[in-house]
Amino acid sequence: MVDLYNVGTYNADTGFKTGYLNELERMIRTLKSDWAFVYDMLSGKDNSGFG
Repeated sequence: MVDLYNVGTYNADTGFKTGYLNELERMIRTLKSDWAFVYDMLSGKDNSGFG
């Protein structure tokens, strides 16, 4: 939410403009997939000795 506000694309005087929820959901999906890769590397699943 802070990133969306700081970018200014979805800012309005009374809150956020329409469409911000779609962008927020996209950001959350990206975050989940990025952290899934990190988790897999650190949990020992197919890590090829990475630790």
